[in-house]
Amino acid sequence: SKATVSVLYWKPYTYNMETAIGICLDDHIVLACSGNTAFYYMVLTDREDKLVQLDDNKLVAATGEQGGRVALLQYIKCAMKPAMIQKGVQNTTKAVANFMRQTLAGGLRSRGGAYPVNCLLGGFDKQESQINDGTYGPSLFWMDYMGAMQKLDYGTHGYGGSFVTACLDRHYKKNMTQEESVALMKTCIKTVHTRLTMSSGQFVIKVIDKNGVRLVEE
Repeated sequence: SKATVSVLYWKPYTYNMETAIGICLDDHIVLACSGNTAFYYMVLTDREDKLVQLDDNKLVAATGEQGGRVALLQYIKCAMKPAMIQKGVQNTTKAVANFMRQTLAGGLRSRGGAYPVNCLLGGFDKQESQINDGTYGPSLFWMDYMGAMQKLDYGTHGYGGSFVTACLDRHYKKNMTQEESVALMKTCIKTVHTRLTMSSGQFVIKVIDKNGVRLVEE
């Protein structure tokens, strides 16, 4: 008799018009994420803050199914605590990015199921307070639900990324000031609102630098 192999194809979360944007500069990072949360054709809210602060100098912009997004980021946040308590220092952004990538990739191969979540991780590593792995200053990591990861100067997730990438390709400069980078981020958000057919809700913008994380007022 012939053996029958059943393969389950998981369809990613596609019915929420979310957009996440990250820009890494010489001395800071700017992250933004749309605030809309929907379930099929129902809008639950358009003002959710999807920029989750992991510690004093690390921030994640996450898009995807709400349950998986919250579960993943809560797990990552709690998993970082033991190292800080035991060693008295914070993990570097690179270390957290690799752990997040491993968690996303492991979810695909576990019976618990995958995390339908795409992430942009930004952080500013201080030399005097981090575990020494040779990385200091700002860094931005792009991750998708399949466990792929890449360090970038700027990156996007979601439907609006198709329009935002062209804007960043044209206007991005590594040595931009905070005022210039925030202005560029607002230009990208305006492009999403103009070009995307469905509403993305209210965007939340935050800046990460040596002083920590701060919210940018609209």
